[in-house]
Amino acid sequence: MHRTVYALSLLLAVTPAFAAPKKAAKKEAPVQLEAPAAVESMNALLQKWRCGALDPAKCPVKTAPTVALEGFRWGASKREVLEVYTRGGGIIDQKYDPQLRTVSPGSKMQAIEAQREEERVLASQLFTEFDDKHTGYDATFLWKSREYSYANGESLLEIRSGLGLGAIDGRLRRFFFFFGGKGDGQRLWKIYEELPLGANSPFGADFQDAVNKLAATFGVMGRLRTAGQGDGVVSTQIDWQDDVVHVRLVERPDAPNVATFVLEDRRTLESLASLRSNKGDDPFTLDPSVAGATTGGISDPTAEKAGGVAGPEAPKDAKKKKPSKR
Repeated sequence: MHRTVYALSLLLAVTPAFAAPKKAAKKEAPVQLEAPAAVESMNALLQKWRCGALDPAKCPVKTAPTVALEGFRWGASKREVLEVYTRGGGIIDQKYDPQLRTVSPGSKMQAIEAQREEERVLASQLFTEFDDKHTGYDATFLWKSREYSYANGESLLEIRSGLGLGAIDGRLRRFFFFFGGKGDGQRLWKIYEELPLGANSPFGADFQDAVNKLAATFGVMGRLRTAGQGDGVVSTQIDWQDDVVHVRLVERPDAPNVATFVLEDRRTLESLASLRSNKGDDPFTLDPSVAGATTGGISDPTAEKAGGVAGPEAPKDAKKKKPSKR
């Protein structure tokens, strides 16, 4: 019940258009749009949202014509995604250059450069193939919201970053999802990012504030979906889309100081049912043989068939077995 009330309050807070008529005889259910809210062009708007009040010329976040943000493009390989981070002038350099400009040559500068190089190396090591063996990601929100599947040619690259002060590095983790083939033959189709929330966050003090900021930038409120309204929808989320990109802002009940921001290639998203032909299994589902054996509760196999409860002592008339001869 509290989730429904929260979802309704979220709608009323972010857009008066969804408010119920004053003279309504009874409270109406929240209006659900049939499709994500349409946005004219995602790239420029997301750049504006990222950079806030910064001069566009000084905004470190770059855009690309086929996806949004920082030079990534749909269909890129793992190697190409890594290059956006690690090349000269890439995302990692953009993060450390402001610090390096403020220090003189010496031990402090060397320490910053060493940390930068360590981040370059780490970026290339966190790659996971979702083949036929389950992974540690199954214990995370990624699996709960079905962001990937097994044995369908899917993988992810995780990029970790310290919590910074600006829009370019004020993030926790990013996950790049790939489809098709193996290793570097797979192609980028989704970017899943954790955004920090709080009083000093450029993304908002809390989830509702983050929704307000993004809706104000887009100029339209997105579609509201609550837990259970769709496959993998396990918490409140708002979504938008243009002709190429689908955007989700997802509440994280497991981490209130974080919102999840997801960019997806619409062409791949709309083909997921056929691309994920191998439905696989849920690693947390009880094995059928175990489930069958434990139906009705666990009991002592020596209990009487008529339903008697086994006790610590055998019946008095039970025959004692003769000791076996060695």
